[in-house]
Amino acid sequence: MKEFKIVTDTVFEMDGIKYQFDVNGIDIQERFLENPSLLFQHIREKVIGYWEFIRKEANAIFAIPNFDNDTFSQEIADKVKRGSLKSASSGILLKEGMLQENGVILITKSELFEASIVSIPAIKDAMAVNLHFALDSVLTLSDGNKINSMETYLNKIKKMEKEITNEVIIEPVEIVEDTKFETLLSEKVELNLKLNEKTNEFNILAKSNEELLLSLNEKVKEVEDLKNQISNLNDEKKEDLLDSYVEKGVISKDEKSDYRELSMDKIKSILDKFATKEVSIYASLRKDRIANTDSEMTIEDYIAKGKSAELKRTNPALYEKLINKNK
Repeated sequence: MKEFKIVTDTVFEMDGIKYQFDVNGIDIQERFLENPSLLFQHIREKVIGYWEFIRKEANAIFAIPNFDNDTFSQEIADKVKRGSLKSASSGILLKEGMLQENGVILITKSELFEASIVSIPAIKDAMAVNLHFALDSVLTLSDGNKINSMETYLNKIKKMEKEITNEVIIEPVEIVEDTKFETLLSEKVELNLKLNEKTNEFNILAKSNEELLLSLNEKVKEVEDLKNQISNLNDEKKEDLLDSYVEKGVISKDEKSDYRELSMDKIKSILDKFATKEVSIYASLRKDRIANTDSEMTIEDYIAKGKSAELKRTNPALYEKLINKNK
């Protein structure tokens, strides 16, 4: 991917005032390297990736964009690759400046807080600038005098509709501190920066939650598959057990269906009694009990009497109740 100059020491003009950056005086550590968000056209809602391989030289700061995989970000990436977009613009907080004899304000201390891909550069070298003034910014005039609140001072100069020259700037100008305006501007810059940070945190959290949800769904599916396997295995073992009783002549093939809904332990407890020598005594006692009180009959009673199939057909609700009671 193409390397961009996101800041240079080229002289540029904004609102009739000429500026130039001292690149060595640009702080990139405090905010930019911690959160090198890549925006489009300085729009905080349009985070399209991040900057990497950031390096500072004597006359410029360079970086390479790494684009996100969403559709819009990839569209911008394609335009960059084709050369349709080839300009970068930096968001910089001005802290200290010095008016030079040529009328250019040299920004000696500033802070880089974001960089964007833009469609139209403001100056040559494919670089644009989005300037913000710090609340406590200071402008040093060519005679050494210091002016607090650089932005307020320059706004008043522009308001006078005079060309910014050394002679004009050093004219006595009465400055009324607009504390409320400066405070609001500073707060706006801080809020924008915090919003960008929170947006990135949200995107990271959303991606993490999505991955966690996918992983959880996979685990749920694995558990359901395992339950089905266990259920199938139990059914197979139960069928083998019933087949063994059929082979022993304890029950017939047709009677197997009467026992399938019982647990394996219950099947054994019932049929093992019929498989013993006392089967005739047990069956006789069971039939006597059945004859005396139908209201107390259990599923074993119906089976012993040979009426479980009839019960299932004529009274499925009672059949289901007795089966569940013995599970």
